[in-house]
Amino acid sequence: MMKFYTELSVPDPIIYNVKKRLYDDNIFTFDIETISLFKINKKWQPFDYTKPSDFYSDIKKAAVPYIWQFGINETVYYGREFSDFATVLEKISDPVITKFIYIHNASYEMQFLIDILQDNEWTIVNMCARNIHQPIQFTIKELNITIRCSYMLTNLKLEQAAKKYTNVQKAVGDLDYNVMHSPKSKLTEQELHYCEMDIVTLYEIIKHFRDEYNHIYSIPLTQTGEVRKAIRKEVDYWYFKRMWSLVPSEKMYCYLIKAFQGGITHANALYANQILHNVWSYDINSSYLYALTAFKYPSEPFFQIKPEQMEKLKESHAFLLHIKLTNVRSKLYNHFLSRSKVANFVKGEKGAVDNGRIVCCSSCDLICTETDLELIKSSYYADIKILSVYASFKKYLDKRIIMFILKAYKDKTQLKNKAKIDELINAFYMKQKQSCNCVFGISCQNPIKSGVEYDNDTNTWITHQLGDIVTDKDGNKIRYIDKKLNEMKSSYSTLMAYSTGVWCTSYSRMALWNMVQKLDSIVAYYDTDSVKGTGDIGTAIDDYNNEVIERLKQAAADNDIDISYYMPLDDKGNPRPVGIYECETTGSGYKSFVTMGAKKYCYEDSDGLHLTVSGVSKSAVSQLKSIEDFKKGFVFDYDHAKKLTHYYLNEQEPFTYTDKDGNRYRCKQQHSIVLQPTTYTLGITDEYENFIMLMLGYIPERY
Repeated sequence: MMKFYTELSVPDPIIYNVKKRLYDDNIFTFDIETISLFKINKKWQPFDYTKPSDFYSDIKKAAVPYIWQFGINETVYYGREFSDFATVLEKISDPVITKFIYIHNASYEMQFLIDILQDNEWTIVNMCARNIHQPIQFTIKELNITIRCSYMLTNLKLEQAAKKYTNVQKAVGDLDYNVMHSPKSKLTEQELHYCEMDIVTLYEIIKHFRDEYNHIYSIPLTQTGEVRKAIRKEVDYWYFKRMWSLVPSEKMYCYLIKAFQGGITHANALYANQILHNVWSYDINSSYLYALTAFKYPSEPFFQIKPEQMEKLKESHAFLLHIKLTNVRSKLYNHFLSRSKVANFVKGEKGAVDNGRIVCCSSCDLICTETDLELIKSSYYADIKILSVYASFKKYLDKRIIMFILKAYKDKTQLKNKAKIDELINAFYMKQKQSCNCVFGISCQNPIKSGVEYDNDTNTWITHQLGDIVTDKDGNKIRYIDKKLNEMKSSYSTLMAYSTGVWCTSYSRMALWNMVQKLDSIVAYYDTDSVKGTGDIGTAIDDYNNEVIERLKQAAADNDIDISYYMPLDDKGNPRPVGIYECETTGSGYKSFVTMGAKKYCYEDSDGLHLTVSGVSKSAVSQLKSIEDFKKGFVFDYDHAKKLTHYYLNEQEPFTYTDKDGNRYRCKQQHSIVLQPTTYTLGITDEYENFIMLMLGYIPERY
């Protein structure tokens, strides 16, 4: 049972000493519940689901926090007036001992907390944020209290994190966010229980991590941070020295940024908006892990060479190229070049773009790797001029990094099915799966992207541009890019060279695109590490997989690694080589399949309909009566789309409204977030629709 905050008792600190600074190992947690209100006909009211979404475009909006909960270990306290939380913060604060408060999705609560900080003249320092409005950790200077976001740590909703890390289940569905609450309204026992369980659940999650890392201070800030800690234990000082030597110059950094691309996600316009039958689907088994463990990477600072030197160095060196393409025409039904990644694009009279992918154009230029250059050559007719080229000797990644990846992959493979029936095995399986997922994120993390700070004077977020003048650790004025590159040269966070991520994604694109090229006319859709289509694939998959296995054997021999790590057996004794294509469909494939473009498709198999639309809940598929409904103009309603538009308000004016119990309440909250439900309408651009019609009668020259 929750206690009112006036009964709050501060426990004795559990002191942990780090470099003569003291930290408290007690677990503090915080959460709020709010209601979003809309002024309709001069009256404030909750969202009306009977009105269309565009009705709310010009409607005045506001949000009100009506209860807050604060946990000290297992004990949960609550208050109704949000401003009263300042009393709790002051009561637990200690000028000598730092305390940590965890909030699940701190980006939400922080916007409301700005009022309390402003009213009490407290300031935010040491802001660590992924982006604006996305704090990972920050400190309230005057209170010596550090706020951490547990969502950034788990990358899961609270309900999902509870299932993964605890035996406690978050209360679900017991709170109606559309009830006209205020800090004066009565809450039912059920509603209070819901609020309490949010804090109890969060406490158990943080307790899990405290038990694992021994101290609150030592808990990583992010999910990737967990894996970073594990990798640091595998390497030594000399490894970091090598990584620091690979920190690029400003020019090379800018080149690498332009060369970096993620996975290719696209639909073949030949089949867009058409319902296909008997569709097969193949996935690459851990594509990024295959790239990281079986290929070679730039291992020294890049140096400029002449284009004519490339032939001599191509077997031993990686190339970073600036190229110009003219008279560009695709050889395929599918198109490799991304319009967003090229510069100086001249479409020309006969130019065409396929939903963001270049079909043909007069000219363009881009920065790319040698692997991407070969894919461009095999995919387009074009005159290619190399404007500049930089080289770096290629080597496999450090054997310790490769083994860290392969051990995690081997464990994940062997335990996948066992994890479904044993909780202890499942915990270890999930940890190894997380390691597999996060190591790629570490490899391709842009080291200078997080240029985000919070300005206490204006209570606004600031994003630094590369050329901005900032102050370094010694108080000197310096450009932001120089400051970050200098920091990388001595930081133990520099676990991998940024070029590793650039080449890793390039190798993975090659693995996907080679198959797309081979099966070009029968490919319907592809996404990063999977390809779907209809028709006879012949021996294409088997031929490719045999090539992968030969590469794995070579990598194992070159690195003196037992081949079983590259091709572990699953619990049924079947080999699961990393990097091979595996069939995800059974029998004759999907009964039916339709796509309207990238991240927008629906299919039917023996289990029924399935939906993938970026930003829309997969459960929205229940609104479709059949796959024929998945077409332009179909509207996923509020209940099915489950989409919320966030409105950040920094100058919310005081207003008065009547709550569900008839109480008049005056809200003075200035900073808030309004959560407004919205619908989603399936659609495609006119340009893409016209291109689809054009492609129906088009046959590439190669055919």
